[in-house]
Amino acid sequence: SMLSPVNLLAGGIAGLIATMGIADVVRFSDEMKQLDNQLKLITESEKERIKIQSDLLRLSNSTYSDLGATTQLYARMHRATKDLNISQSELLSVTRAINQSYVISGASTAEAAGSTRQLAQALASGTFRGDEFNSVAEQAPRLMEALRIELGKTTGELRKMAENGEL
Repeated sequence: SMLSPVNLLAGGIAGLIATMGIADVVRFSDEMKQLDNQLKLITESEKERIKIQSDLLRLSNSTYSDLGATTQLYARMHRATKDLNISQSELLSVTRAINQSYVISGASTAEAAGSTRQLAQALASGTFRGDEFNSVAEQAPRLMEALRIELGKTTGELRKMAENGEL
């Protein structure tokens, strides 16, 4: 039988907690509360929030990505694009593509999480420059390649655009 998103989420969390020490569990529960609060800000109902949580958990697991960084990226992309009428499934697809670009480029989990947070910060601030640009360029060359192709620019031109606050 199909597992409900709630059971899936609970089972995944229970399995994770079983492998942790008590200090890790406390840190983990604090992080889960923060992630939960981020999702509360962008969802209309508890049912929608739980669905997004389980989608993000599945997405993180399938792309070997950090759940916190993935949730942060999704939430910030949601806020940055809320006027563009983009569906949750489209946002999840973009989030998955970004996570996969890190896997394909061989970034470690810590590097990918750091770079994802930089990208999320860039989305939150509305500009993509400096450390954020450098981190993403270094850790996610596939993502930069996609951006280069999409905008029809060279990497040097992208860097210049980033410096001028145009990205």
